[in-house]
Amino acid sequence: MGKKYEQAIQEPKKEFRVGPIKEKKDLEKIKQYLMGKASKRDFALFVVGINIGLRCGDLVQLRVSDVYDSDSGEFCKKKTIIEQKTGKAREIVLNNSCTDALELYFKERGSLEADDYLFPSRKKCALSVKTVNKMVRETCKELGIKGRYGSHSLRKTFGYWAYKKNIVTDVGFLYTLQEVFGHASSKTTLRYIDIDQEKKADVYKNLNI
Repeated sequence: MGKKYEQAIQEPKKEFRVGPIKEKKDLEKIKQYLMGKASKRDFALFVVGINIGLRCGDLVQLRVSDVYDSDSGEFCKKKTIIEQKTGKAREIVLNNSCTDALELYFKERGSLEADDYLFPSRKKCALSVKTVNKMVRETCKELGIKGRYGSHSLRKTFGYWAYKKNIVTDVGFLYTLQEVFGHASSKTTLRYIDIDQEKKADVYKNLNI
């Protein structure tokens, strides 16, 4: 018993790593599936999550005023928030995909107060990360999308597709993405968005000598 107890203390728990959603067809399947639900909350949360790249803990804490200016009656193009984990200021940008999803969602919600949670639970509280994790995991399982996915997949999907879309035309984009994520090195960023293994495979694919 003593040895087992010591071993349990010495061995750290294995991290359950989730990945980004790498196939466009899978992203579209998820969007269509969530759109088919009676409530458009999960659809809007998913679209916003994969387009602004916040940690899920920050995503569920967003208020209506973080994305919508009630005085002008328009969505905010940019907004600065304070990240919970780092305490640092982070600017989020709402693209057309975000505003289109939120507009659909807001029509469903009707009357909104600036201080309301953007993605509230049934009790009008902030959603828990655990709830989002379950929603993403069960949605992917229901649709037969193979791999490990959860709430953190939203942020990783943002990073993966941002890298894919920009790296060809902007060789320095990796360092921009590294800064966005607050990583200590570009290697960490590549591993985080699950690109490092792809790059290693490309060495062989593109050789053909």
